[in-house]
Amino acid sequence: MDITKEAQEAGIILIPEDIKIEMICAIKATNRQGLVDKINTLVGSDWFDGKEGAVYLRVELGGEQLGCEGCSADYATEADVPEHSVPCTCGNPNHWLIKYDEE
Repeated sequence: MDITKEAQEAGIILIPEDIKIEMICAIKATNRQGLVDKINTLVGSDWFDGKEGAVYLRVELGGEQLGCEGCSADYATEADVPEHSVPCTCGNPNHWLIKYDEE
């Protein structure tokens, strides 16, 4: 008895053919301020002050399973965090480094 196969046939476990990825986001946030607030809550904005080579936010997206070579971006300070969503450089309109719900 193959439990996995039975679960797939019952619709409990999805099989790869049934999965449709509509959007991939490295970071999804309500808006820029929400993203900045969360970062500052997790690590504190002053953690980066005066630290050589410190990056406020590093974002990476990619991988063979996504079908793109991917891209990355570093935002050195809080002020550098973008105001608008940032698409992946692969050109797929469903791949985002940062995707805001509110622009």
